[in-house]
Amino acid sequence: MRPSFFMFGLASTFASLASAHTVLSDIYINGQNKGDGTCIRMATNGSLCTAPIKDLNSKEMACGRDGQTAVAYTCQAPKSAKLTFAFREYADLSQTGAIDPSHLGPAAVYLKAVSKMDGDSAAGSGWFKIWDEGYVSSTNKWATQKLIDQKGLLSIKLPSGLPTGYYLVRTEILTLQNVTNNYVEPQFYINCAQLFIQGGTNPSLSVPSSKKVSIPGHVGAGESSLTFNVYKTPMTSLAAPQTQGVVPSTCLIKNGNWCGFEVDTYTKDEMGCWAAVTDCYNQLDACYDQAPPTGYAGCEKWSNNKCEKIKAGCSAGDFTGPPNKGVKLGDVLLQNLAASDLPASEPEPSGDEAVDAVEDTTGESAADDTAADAAADVAATSSSSSTPPTASVYVSLPASSASAVESSVTATPTAAAAAAAVTTVTTTSTVTKHGCGGPSRIVRRVVYVQA
Repeated sequence: MRPSFFMFGLASTFASLASAHTVLSDIYINGQNKGDGTCIRMATNGSLCTAPIKDLNSKEMACGRDGQTAVAYTCQAPKSAKLTFAFREYADLSQTGAIDPSHLGPAAVYLKAVSKMDGDSAAGSGWFKIWDEGYVSSTNKWATQKLIDQKGLLSIKLPSGLPTGYYLVRTEILTLQNVTNNYVEPQFYINCAQLFIQGGTNPSLSVPSSKKVSIPGHVGAGESSLTFNVYKTPMTSLAAPQTQGVVPSTCLIKNGNWCGFEVDTYTKDEMGCWAAVTDCYNQLDACYDQAPPTGYAGCEKWSNNKCEKIKAGCSAGDFTGPPNKGVKLGDVLLQNLAASDLPASEPEPSGDEAVDAVEDTTGESAADDTAADAAADVAATSSSSSTPPTASVYVSLPASSASAVESSVTATPTAAAAAAAVTTVTTTSTVTKHGCGGPSRIVRRVVYVQA
């Protein structure tokens, strides 16, 4: 009988651990508890309300189980209010505790502006993070351990620049106790509270696109933040990984926020060679279109060191390439100061000063970085596979050199292309760079089309 009793007791223990994790149960606004479950979207199935979300692609990643459904009440919060979230291991407090001590990992808080609580989807775009914390080496503790020390309470301050309106505030706890070298199961504990933030002076919410994420989609399977082994020692502080706006490793050269990428490989393929020319110059066009007020030196380097070389090879009958495949061109920096030339950091504020000193990005107006429109496209088609594909060839000149356009370098078709009876159509357009005194440029496009 003793073995049977032991197995029963072990099963009961595991069932208890599996059924009790954590849930957002209360929200305090400037120290006032709004009520158990009030304004909070929670699972209607009590047996699942504290259970983790494991499907990273599920809509439940946004606001948890049943989180797509609005609740009846929305709590009002004044501008810059202090929000305190209360987490419980058992929603009804049948047992005390915030989360099992074995659950180790980071925490974060997100916001999303909505026009109607019962009309707008929680899942999708528009989310932005306002707070996070991971592992702190100075205390040797994860955010979840700090949460336990604070009896399940987590306090943050709303950004001061939020305009008046309706918001979903999303709490995210990620635990990694089930991530080992042999098994990977990150667990997300997600809830949302409905808020009406009042007193904001900004007319509309303006969050830089690089700061906004879609949920689901803000994390993906295999990312280091989801496969980190919390049992490794010694531990070091782990910052939340950037998942949006990362410069791709395949970027060959940057200009502002534009990247040039390698064209497709071609081997003894005339059509493929000219297709690469077209691709390269299409990317160049995008580079000029997206160039910020700091200029387009990187675009010119891409043109001279990539596009012109591919075009020269095609014109010479070398239909294998591209030349220098995958070689990084290096960014063009107008000014690159040494670290020793930079001023020392300003003293870091502390306490409430830190909150007040941080510039709130949600209160800023989006900068007008719009580059000038591209020169008009030349419509050209080819119905014969024996002719080269449409290829745009650009020559960039200062505005003062307008008269030199006619004598500028002209791309010529290969002998095979000439035999296929092609003609050239040339257009010239002036594009003025707005702001900061940037020079105008003249773009000449030579397009090969069937005669």
